Amino acid sequence: MPDDAQPTWTDAAPLGEPTERHHEIPPELIPSGYRAGPLLGTGSQSRVYALVPTHEAPPLAVKIVQRGVVTQQARFDREVDLLGRVRHPNLVRLRDVLHGPTSSGLVMDRINGTPLQTWLELDDPSHVDRMRVFRQVVGAVAALHTLGAVHRDLKPGNVLVRDHPEVGSLACLIDLGIAKSPYLDGITLQGATLGTPGFLSPEQIHDAGGVDHRTDLFALGCLLHLILAGRPPFRGPNPAAILGAVALGHREPIREAAPDAPEWLAELVDALLAREKDDRPRDAESVKGWLDRQGPPSDRRPTFVGGL
Repeated sequence: MPDDAQPTWTDAAPLGEPTERHHEIPPELIPSGYRAGPLLGTGSQSRVYALVPTHEAPPLAVKIVQRGVVTQQARFDREVDLLGRVRHPNLVRLRDVLHGPTSSGLVMDRINGTPLQTWLELDDPSHVDRMRVFRQVVGAVAALHTLGAVHRDLKPGNVLVRDHPEVGSLACLIDLGIAKSPYLDGITLQGATLGTPGFLSPEQIHDAGGVDHRTDLFALGCLLHLILAGRPPFRGPNPAAILGAVALGHREPIREAAPDAPEWLAELVDALLAREKDDRPRDAESVKGWLDRQGPPSDRRPTFVGGL
């Protein structure tokens, strides 16, 4: 894919409507040649604003965190480090890092896309488009895993989809704010839970700091179920109920949720959502091979699906 075909940031909120609040970007966090744009989205520890070019240049965004809070700055540093090490056409690209007296800014491409869940609901994409997007997400995850990193927050809101005139649907994986990196010291307390209910692996619920790349494989299984069925595999009336369903393996069988899905894809969902991480595929590259072959590797052990 040519360099200028890289995705660009937009907000991940439903319907993609930015809020007109420009004044909260410290001047020192606005790159030369840009002016402050609207607020695109907020997280528990950060805010993302649009950066509008004042001349011919690509639109950018800046993710701002407050300095002086140890965990916020450590996660910011880790995200910067990872984005500086990896380049993939389906992963948001780092452009610059800026610092001010009280806050730091991560400047990146502005993703001009729609959150995965909204894309599925509003666009009603074809099976081919759905699988194209899933393959792209798997590729971005594989690139992170090659570095020894774990995303830990693969969810519909962190996958933005846009139309591209040459390749059709184009996905971009965003937000490495809680990723686990082998290059910087861990900052997750033992026993802590990080991530989004319904897309956490069973082991991540108990100890987010102790997980490996196979927790992302479980989340990929949740995303694939969503892509095929239009709804996630684990549901409940509240976050606690959803976490309980994940821990117990109480999920909607993919063959009931998406009866028209090919059997080899249903097998892949079951393999990715295995409660025991040793029963999942070896890594994201193995998942890519499964998609290419339209079937599991010949040496794959059977996956035992429990709690259904």
